[in-house]
Amino acid sequence: MQSSPQKGQRRDSARIYNSPAQRFERLLQTFKAKYRSRDRHVITCLGTLIPENGVIFDIGAHHGNYAKEFARLHQGKVQVHCFEPSPYNASILEAVAGKLPNVTINRFALADHAEEADLYLPIKETGRLGTGIGHFGKEKTRDYITERVRTMPLDAYAKEHGLSRFDFLKCDVEGAEMQVLNGGSETIRRFRPTIYIEIAEEYLSRMGHCAKDVFELLGSFGYDAYQMELGTGALSRVDGYQGPENYIFRAKDSRE
Repeated sequence: MQSSPQKGQRRDSARIYNSPAQRFERLLQTFKAKYRSRDRHVITCLGTLIPENGVIFDIGAHHGNYAKEFARLHQGKVQVHCFEPSPYNASILEAVAGKLPNVTINRFALADHAEEADLYLPIKETGRLGTGIGHFGKEKTRDYITERVRTMPLDAYAKEHGLSRFDFLKCDVEGAEMQVLNGGSETIRRFRPTIYIEIAEEYLSRMGHCAKDVFELLGSFGYDAYQMELGTGALSRVDGYQGPENYIFRAKDSRE
């Protein structure tokens, strides 16, 4: 009886990128990100938490679906800083949001220290890349390719750019959330931005963390946790992890 091939094997990135299926997928992903607005209702709700002239960090900007919608808020009177380390994703992000005057695109990841690291992009059963689920930490269940990427702490970025305000942080980094927060603790404590962050136990475990770590860290910074009803924008206070979801954290002294 022939055994099934072992999963979790590294594949040749050039072969995957240049396959007809992936090349077609890239065209489709670029078209969707550029001309569709599937996330506008989300950003409309989040926009109620972002002031005019606000500074927004889109960490894990992917193909720019959120970035282009953030850039529309308050008739464009906001500044959006995007962070996307994957060269593949960043090339689509540039095509979608690179010409917007209030968007800055950074082709590196925010983390707790500066280094070069392997980003794992899983390969789906179709043979195409899971470009939205690239992550740090070893991929064990699916075949994958790796991209060598650069990381920088948020605190170092804020100092380098002379950041004078920081109003909103969106973070979707497939399990590296604690690294982002630890690397930005000084800046977060100083500016106390509203934080919109994906928290999933399964993903956090890749980097040796759990959901409780995120809640405890932000709690120590003086934040309360909420979930948002996307239809109305209403916030409901939560005491801890309610399952894999996007959570909103607001500084206690920012509540009306």
